[in-house]
Amino acid sequence: SVILYTRTEFGDYLGNIGLNKYPYLIYLMEPIEYNRMDEHEGQMWWYKATHAAFLRILKQFIQDRNGLLLDHGCGTGGLLKKISGVFKDLDLIGLDNNEFAVSVARQKAGVPIIRGTINSLPLKKDCITCITSCDVLYHLQVEPLQASRQAFDALKEGGIFVVQVPGHPWLMGTHDRQVHTAKRYTRKELSELLEKAGFQVRYCSHRNSLLFPLMIIRRLIVRSEEGESDVTEFPPMVNRLFNFIMRIELFIFSLGVTLPFGGSILAVGIKKTQT
Repeated sequence: SVILYTRTEFGDYLGNIGLNKYPYLIYLMEPIEYNRMDEHEGQMWWYKATHAAFLRILKQFIQDRNGLLLDHGCGTGGLLKKISGVFKDLDLIGLDNNEFAVSVARQKAGVPIIRGTINSLPLKKDCITCITSCDVLYHLQVEPLQASRQAFDALKEGGIFVVQVPGHPWLMGTHDRQVHTAKRYTRKELSELLEKAGFQVRYCSHRNSLLFPLMIIRRLIVRSEEGESDVTEFPPMVNRLFNFIMRIELFIFSLGVTLPFGGSILAVGIKKTQT
């Protein structure tokens, strides 16, 4: 007979027999999310707002516009594509450990993409101007402190580490299980993580704040079905409305405002070893 498991039941089963520690088993559901990312990151309001937030931070903090930028955990390359359109003189590379994502990112972004893990960057020390990390450090297969220290070592003096992670531990939900979230962060936890890795934290704020009440309703009241992802196609009118709201939020943040609530946390660490 055939036994049908939900993802949670299968994960529990693997844990009971001691196999949940193996990466090739942990990643069983990943291809689904990479396909969704590739399909929706060009138009979905969440991706457009996230890419815009990263571009704003890069314009504000990056010092060497002729250097080398690494997007580690680059997924299917949407952020790299946006960066390449704005920072014409930056050399760009990406890194991801998923074969499908690497293949798609190479075509989409048109820049070199390395297959590897951020836990052990295949790069020389002191060679990178900027490292971006968009929703990567939260993952089950990532060692956050080790990955952050690897980023610190790879960066040149004065280089920046731009990091986004999901915020508020109490918001852990179905989508988190679908994308293998090990941890949702507080601002204090993210700042302390970067400081332990050697960085000076120059910026740390929640974002996705104006739509945060809707996120609370969806996560805690409506609740998604098991296996359901937040990455999906929104009705065009809703997508346009959310895009407009997120442009207002980006303008607010451009004025130097930081907020203590929001679905994501965005931070900037700078490598300063010399006084």
